[in-house]
Amino acid sequence: CIKISLILMRRLGLRPHELDLRIGDIEVDGVDEIVVRRNLKTASARRVLRPALHMIGDEFQWFCTFFKKRRHQTLGDKEHPVFTLDPRYAKAIDFQKLARVCSKLLSTYLGEPTPLYQLRHSALSNLQLILFGDKELVELFTPYTKEQAELIKSSMNQGAQQDLLYQLSSHAGHLSQRMTLSTYCHFTD
Repeated sequence: CIKISLILMRRLGLRPHELDLRIGDIEVDGVDEIVVRRNLKTASARRVLRPALHMIGDEFQWFCTFFKKRRHQTLGDKEHPVFTLDPRYAKAIDFQKLARVCSKLLSTYLGEPTPLYQLRHSALSNLQLILFGDKELVELFTPYTKEQAELIKSSMNQGAQQDLLYQLSSHAGHLSQRMTLSTYCHFTD
């Protein structure tokens, strides 16, 4: 449960409180999507994300297996939280507590203060490099192959009416492209 939630933050750039997902917010049969619609900072934070594109190795299979098991445990109750410490109860994980514990673990491991939010920063910086960087740098600095990065880029390239920076900001759940550039795009000089 915690492993999957951390993977979602690292690959999709979810905020910790956006992990308060319900069974009805996720679809893995046929169309894969996660609808972020709860605990939003702003109206622009509501968005649909495609986890299969952003996950590497067996991560998407782990996610699907976990989710299908949770859906079965809840008897398909669309309002039941996806992330609970005890699947018998409809009480979501305390994501603030999770953030504190994980931040402490990350900080200890890395030897410097590292908030859990760093997973979001990393995901959005990787997307920035995929959308605007050189293909060689993508493979060097992100966990993605050139082919997977191209799939992500083409899925976010919605044509002339919506430029890639707008798509990156939308993926992040930001109203303003300025917020995305100034706070999350760490490869921008």
